[in-house]
Amino acid sequence: MSATQPLYTSPRVQTVVYNKYLKKATELNTRKNPYLAMLQAKKRATYGWSKKGPGLEFEWPIAYKGLLAQPYADMEVVGSSRTNVWLRAKLPWRGYVSKESISLLEKKINGPGDTSILRIEDKLYPLQTKAIMDLLGKDIVGNDGNSASSDSDGAYNERIHGFPSFLTTTGSTVKDNSGNGFCAAPNDTYGGLSTALANKGGSWSAPTGFEWPEGSGSYEYSYWSPMVIDVENTNFPGSDTWATQWKYAFLFAITYLEARFNEKWDAFFLSPQALRLVKENLESSSQTNLFVKRGPEESLLTKLGFNPVSYEGVDVMTDHNIKAANRFGFGVIFDKMELRCLDDQLIQKSTDSNIDNQSDIIAANTFCNLSVESPAFVCEFRGGITEA
Repeated sequence: MSATQPLYTSPRVQTVVYNKYLKKATELNTRKNPYLAMLQAKKRATYGWSKKGPGLEFEWPIAYKGLLAQPYADMEVVGSSRTNVWLRAKLPWRGYVSKESISLLEKKINGPGDTSILRIEDKLYPLQTKAIMDLLGKDIVGNDGNSASSDSDGAYNERIHGFPSFLTTTGSTVKDNSGNGFCAAPNDTYGGLSTALANKGGSWSAPTGFEWPEGSGSYEYSYWSPMVIDVENTNFPGSDTWATQWKYAFLFAITYLEARFNEKWDAFFLSPQALRLVKENLESSSQTNLFVKRGPEESLLTKLGFNPVSYEGVDVMTDHNIKAANRFGFGVIFDKMELRCLDDQLIQKSTDSNIDNQSDIIAANTFCNLSVESPAFVCEFRGGITEA
């Protein structure tokens, strides 16, 4: 070893002081994730739940059916009943952590005080924050919180309940009325409740030759059932591929969300490949006017710094985290979601010491989960569905 070479060198040794900017760094990373940015902007990210003593799980109420009404004549004797229209869904808390160690030698050459030459941990915390935020963004669209497949220890799932937590289907289109189904039959459990059609009873009547969600029926028939739209359905116009049928799938999602709940999608998030095929189709068909740009007064995503286009008043943008086979994208309503966090802010820091090797352990962590008021307020555009 050269006499002039330092005993220890590390690219992590930096002059940046981070502790003062932990919250600022979290907010910066939030603005880069459209889901987290929208939840923050709409005040659907809530903090400090540990102070409320929530226990190992948190709950939210669901009105799964309506009350009955009947015709009435003056002075007619009518009976009364007591109807419970409420159910409760519940999810567990899930945790994320990023840990690093700082050796005894690193500490000794670090020096004291905020104005000292070196503060290693102040550079690590922003990187840890970004790592957690990136993983949250990935898990929102990619993780099935009910599955054990993504566990680190094989015992239970440690990640949040992303959209795939309630989008499992039978693999075949709905076939109740001998008609042509455009959606896969829901067949999952979310928040302890089944997503299957008619899991709490109710009835549905579709026009001849068609299936749910076309037609009408009682609220409880599909109060917890998402639309998983078969984008390659042979009953759509086009050539049975996403590249030619995406516009029909979009219109289907828009039409039947409004018909069922009188709601409107905030955005459709597509995989990069799916959006590329959409744009190629538009170019080849000279229908580029189907997509328009909206200003920040019209689109909150645009106001937050993202660059979506709009189709029938719904923002459309890509998400590189959507990449599972046959999954082209999702439709979402942010007012129907909530990110609940145990701490007073999304990312918290903690420190500890390892006496065995004389190092300090620094960690950034969060305990949170994402709840959706009902799976019916998320849709999926999917291929590979069998037409029943």
